[in-house]
Amino acid sequence: MHMNHAYPVVALCRLLDVPRSRYYYVPTSSSDERARQAVEAVSATYPTYDSRRIVAQLRRPPYKLTINRKQVQRIMRELGLLRSVKRRTRRTTNGQHPWPRYPNLVENLPVTGAEFEAQWRLQQTTLS
Repeated sequence: MHMNHAYPVVALCRLLDVPRSRYYYVPTSSSDERARQAVEAVSATYPTYDSRRIVAQLRRPPYKLTINRKQVQRIMRELGLLRSVKRRTRRTTNGQHPWPRYPNLVENLPVTGAEFEAQWRLQQTTLS
């Protein structure tokens, strides 16, 4: 990759006052525009996909991009394509059961601290 020199790389870098890493640095081509176009194409094809699923599509043919989720999220945010997170609601009550429903015993009681508790206890003892 690098040619053999008559002088060591360390000495040349020290003479030029540059870090040695700059000598070995190989810039990569920025495929940001290609990634941007690919994200737009995939999100147009699959409008319900989030960033994780779009990344999975971009890593497959025909795109075969080396891209991570954070980069896709940034591109989607810039293009206004981020989807809101759909939270699942947990169903905690089964209203279609065969058992009888019991009346609300404290529905008409006034809520006033100690009086409420006393009335509730009195009502509980009369029901038993």
